[in-house]
Amino acid sequence: MPGFLALAFFAGALPTAVVLQPVANMYSRPSADADVVSQAIDNVVARTGRTREEARAYFASQNPQQRVVQPGEVAEAVLWLCGDGAAGVNGAAIPISGGDVG
Repeated sequence: MPGFLALAFFAGALPTAVVLQPVANMYSRPSADADVVSQAIDNVVARTGRTREEARAYFASQNPQQRVVQPGEVAEAVLWLCGDGAAGVNGAAIPISGGDVG
């Protein structure tokens, strides 16, 4: 699993629905892990024999905020990027990483 989740948004490159639908799907189940995190946890469980809780705790321990970034946090960034406040943002990768830079 990469050290952080990054959201790359290229203004005008994709219809808004293409960008927002996956985020809406994640945001509609706030108690569930995002698919990428869930898959990473499944891989750790399969390869190490750790429980899901142990694997999730490991990922959280590797983050400066000691937690896993939630899908809603990604959704909020997408909403900001779709608004007027981000009109000057173009072709930028925005890490939503809880402070993880590596």
